Amino acid sequence: MPDSWLDIAPDARFGLAALPYGVFTTDGGDTPRVGVAVGDHVLDLGAVARAQNAPFADAVSGPNLDALMAAGRPVWEQVRQSLSTWLTDPVHERLVRPHLVEGASVRLHLPFTVADYVDFYASEHHATNVGRIFRPEQEPLTPNWKHLPIG
Repeated sequence: MPDSWLDIAPDARFGLAALPYGVFTTDGGDTPRVGVAVGDHVLDLGAVARAQNAPFADAVSGPNLDALMAAGRPVWEQVRQSLSTWLTDPVHERLVRPHLVEGASVRLHLPFTVADYVDFYASEHHATNVGRIFRPEQEPLTPNWKHLPIG
């Protein structure tokens, strides 16, 4: 990975190779917006995409990731490439830096609309309660519950 003009610690969880998407607000209680974790910051992706006149700005300017997820792989690749360029080429620093927010000051939100529901027994407490209902005369959890996902 090329170096960034942003000071990112070498052991940062969110270096240039990661750049996870999410949805956040700041302390002002503003409208949720799409962000990308980078170093100790969150980049307001919609704001910087509009500032850069990116063709995908509409897909990342909503209150969640729904439009971006629906846009498909070509747009995802374009967003990722643009992020890498914006964060590594110093010519973009002037337009990008104002849209960086300290990560410690953001509140994260559900990043997308849940379209369906699947319960994979992610909670041991929940799985135990369900096991008691389905298998009242047996152990509530099957012996492999802690080793295999059971859907």
